[in-house]
Amino acid sequence: MTIIESPSERRFLRRLLAGNGSDSPAAVILIGSSARGSSTSPNSDVDLLVIGGEPPDHTPARFQIMRLTPQELEERVGAGDDFAQWALRFGVPVSGRHLWSSLRDRLLPDAPWPDPVMKLEQARTRADDAAALLDMGDLDAAQEQILLALSHVGRAELLRRHVFPLTRPEMPEQLEAQGDGSLAAALRSVDGPPLGTEELRGLLGLIHERC
Repeated sequence: MTIIESPSERRFLRRLLAGNGSDSPAAVILIGSSARGSSTSPNSDVDLLVIGGEPPDHTPARFQIMRLTPQELEERVGAGDDFAQWALRFGVPVSGRHLWSSLRDRLLPDAPWPDPVMKLEQARTRADDAAALLDMGDLDAAQEQILLALSHVGRAELLRRHVFPLTRPEMPEQLEAQGDGSLAAALRSVDGPPLGTEELRGLLGLIHERC
């Protein structure tokens, strides 16, 4: 994993993979933009899905760990959870390759397509949070919530067209390929330098139109 450079992060990864003897993880999967090679910064988070095992005592700040048992993963895939299905489709196994391959081959073919309505519900919640933050004058936090809301809207639009969303940096290109240039442009604008109040309120209006 060339995205992990510091000695402390390498030590953490070794401890994570080793586990506690009999409690070693069944699989450790690199997910998110690092798995796709779409990270826009060398300091981007390292997202890992860990199947089973016990966590080390300390997790470096750059690591984001999601833990599931094989049963929990199966239940989430069967419920149409887009995160679990994304991990199976695009996740890169760091350990447990055989298990991961067998789970993918067994679970994905019959998995129900994720419901775009759920993503729109999540977008509305984020948009409400952003509106409250704007009213308080916290533009940076509002922009972060608007970015999350627009990401949910983008995922909903792609799922509606039966296109599986990739990572957030890749979604504008996916949306443009589907003829949705306005949403692609909105995602690019909010995932960049700080925006002003009027620009952020305009993006909130776009979210409300799409939801």
